[in-house]
Amino acid sequence: LRFKSLFRKCSSKSISMTKNIIITGASSSIGNLLVNKLIQLPVKLFCQYNNNDKELQKYKNSFPDKIFLFRSNFHNEEQIVEFSNKITSLEKISALVHLPSKGLEIKKHKKIDWSEFQSQIMIQVGSLHILTSKIIHKFTELSSANIIVLGSIGTEGKPPSGMIDYLSTKGMLAQYCKCLNSEYLSKGIKTTLISPPMFKSPLLQKLPNFIIEKNTEI
Repeated sequence: LRFKSLFRKCSSKSISMTKNIIITGASSSIGNLLVNKLIQLPVKLFCQYNNNDKELQKYKNSFPDKIFLFRSNFHNEEQIVEFSNKITSLEKISALVHLPSKGLEIKKHKKIDWSEFQSQIMIQVGSLHILTSKIIHKFTELSSANIIVLGSIGTEGKPPSGMIDYLSTKGMLAQYCKCLNSEYLSKGIKTTLISPPMFKSPLLQKLPNFIIEKNTEI
């Protein structure tokens, strides 16, 4: 149900009224499903991806005037800033949907380098902060706007072991969303954290099968 709520939220009237929607991490499994749903609506989609744009190119070929692709490596701060600067030229940005993440890998606490933590934080939290800092004034030009962020149900209750870098970063995202609401909700900018259960995707390729089978929803 939490997974489906992402699509309901992104398809709502307040978001999809011939306005511009930014999707980061658009080449992910969720990103592709979301593009497939939104492309039928009166919107223009500005999609960031890192490597795999095969499915996105199919949508681009079918809807050349509705989808625009930007390759940007969110491991790299300079590339995030460059992407953000390009996006600031857009008018009537009604929503930002933030989906980027690294592939999941089970690792014990002692075997996780700080550089791995930094990578997770930059891709998920750093990119969101840089991007929102650049475009938040675009949101305030409208009477309402939405920021939708992909979290994880693993941050609720007892977390699964071996995912400390990934889930700690998701916890940071959750708090970041609350802080954005504290500052901007009164100005009509609503930030929503969607926390679905684990679902089958290429992101999970390095996880043991029994973990995927136990926790996946679709």
